[in-house]
Amino acid sequence: GLSQVNLMLRIEGLDPVLTLKNAKDDDLTSQLMCADIQVASGDYEAAFDRLLKVIKTMAGSDRDKAKNHLISLFNLVDPSDPRLIKARAALASALF
Repeated sequence: GLSQVNLMLRIEGLDPVLTLKNAKDDDLTSQLMCADIQVASGDYEAAFDRLLKVIKTMAGSDRDKAKNHLISLFNLVDPSDPRLIKARAALASALF
């Protein structure tokens, strides 16, 4: 429940269309906001793929922040959801 509330607070006031349209690949904050919007709208696979790409392309604290954000989004999805299972495997692969 707390993860869901935090997600809603993060996307409150964002224009989903403009946020997704104006996202920049090299802007971590932009990518995190987009992933939040995608999860809130039920597009889990797109959100997970977006953050996995960030994890693969960024380094240091930005990479860690993206990884932690992705893991927090995992908590919002049914553990048996095949998209979640696939994304967890992809995260493990990206990290090692």
